[in-house]
This record gives sequence, C-alpha cells and structure tokens, in this order.
Amino acid sequence: MAGSYRHVTDKNNNLISNEHFPDMIENLGDAYETIEEMWYLIDILANGNKSKIADAHLKYIERVGGDVEYVKSKDFWCE
Repeated sequence: MAGSYRHVTDKNNNLISNEHFPDMIENLGDAYETIEEMWYLIDILANGNKSKIADAHLKYIERVGGDVEYVKSKDFWCE
C-alpha cells in the first residue's frame, strides 16, 4: 500500500510535518489510500459508534484551541 497510516506518522507515532508529507504521499491516490485506512481504523476503534467519533472530533477541536461552541452548532456529518 503506497499510502497508509505508517506513511504519515513517525517512529514515535506523531504525525509527520508538512515538509515530509510530500516525500511519503506522492499523489492523490496515495493520499486517498491513507485517508481510507485512517477512516477504517477510526471506525474500528469506535466500534462503528458515530457518537464516539463526533465526540472525539469535539475533543480534537478543543485540543487545538478551536471554537468548540461554534463546532457544536454545526452538523458534524456532511450530507
């Protein structure tokens, strides 16, 4: 697999920097494979529970200093 979780994380399990990303993910096909694998990993870890995924998104927004109240006012799931 040309694009995977392992291609965008370092040996300490941190997301690689934007500078190194193009070296690991060379094209949109690789990027899609990476996103697809991450989607499956999230779905497996959440046991398919979409509420857990939405709650994790709010925790992410909080962690990066985003506007949690604004995010709460929007529908998490795109139609």
